[in-house]
Amino acid sequence: KMQGQEAQAVIVSYGVSDAEFAQSESEFIYSLNRLNVSITRGRAKTVVMLSEELLEAAPQVLESERAEKGLGYMRGLVELLRQEGQSSAFILGDGVTAEVWGWPRTASDAAVSDEESQGET
Repeated sequence: KMQGQEAQAVIVSYGVSDAEFAQSESEFIYSLNRLNVSITRGRAKTVVMLSEELLEAAPQVLESERAEKGLGYMRGLVELLRQEGQSSAFILGDGVTAEVWGWPRTASDAAVSDEESQGET
């Protein structure tokens, strides 16, 4: 799909593992506008993949006000999910564990999703 269009499901991946690269591109990676646009495009589901390393940014990232705002928003979303969401953990091997957080699906969510899927071809 073209940038900016809505879709039933959207996957947003922050797959940056190089701390130096993340630091040099911090205004792009931590862009609040970019994150906001990406997480509001999914009509039924949005999946955000985000490493713990990006949430534990180097102090130099905080030197940019724009990057600091975006990082603060990312951390806020994660904290909200940890407090209000449901979680599952998966052991991936080599000491790596993936945590998956999500909102509980309500009966009204299921009804809307079913109605939308019946109207699509």
